[in-house]
Amino acid sequence: MVTTSSKSKYAQLADLLRERIQSGELKVGDRLPTYTDLNRDHGVATATVLRACDLLEQESLIERRNGSGVFVAE
Repeated sequence: MVTTSSKSKYAQLADLLRERIQSGELKVGDRLPTYTDLNRDHGVATATVLRACDLLEQESLIERRNGSGVFVAE
């Protein structure tokens, strides 16, 4: 992940995922990439991914399902 912004890495990752959801690339019910995939693909730590997901969950954009993953919320 390129950090040319003054925003934190978790906020930048949340912005990226939010854009994918709002653009329709990720639709309601779609499963987000795993934390491991997000770590690898964006070069961030697990804690960064968790904080980004916390933010999106607070915005009701995603929902976490125990044992199943993270999904785009209705």
